Amino acid sequence: MSLNQLILDSRWFSRTSFHPDSRWFCILRPERRCKSSRIPKGNVYLKTALVEAANAAARAKGTYLRDKFYRLKARRGYKRAAVAIAHKILVSIYHMLSQNVFYNDLGDPYLDHLNKHRLTRNLVRRLERLGYSVTLNSQGAAA
Repeated sequence: MSLNQLILDSRWFSRTSFHPDSRWFCILRPERRCKSSRIPKGNVYLKTALVEAANAAARAKGTYLRDKFYRLKARRGYKRAAVAIAHKILVSIYHMLSQNVFYNDLGDPYLDHLNKHRLTRNLVRRLERLGYSVTLNSQGAAA
């Protein structure tokens, strides 16, 4: 069975142990704590296509993948962030095919809304380092 036939027949995903972290894809190792930037041997064309898709996703404005890319890039560097986004794309493709759903982009404010308190505290701290005095009022109290 070729890859094209497997993609067209999404039932194959549910009846096999086909997972994006498996060695078949070889885009990232299954160990989550691995800090290595090395991608294991695998399908060169698939890896190239996924990293190119990650670079394109990093340039698309107003998307979740762009916001995640720039947050990772600040901490880990450009290439590691591109590989991480390629892995996110691979996982989302797997879930779309296995569960037969469409892609739903979370949008760029998604990561900000995950932990508003931490984001607010960090932004206030940055403004205070620049010499500003900050008082916070919620929009509900101001209206």
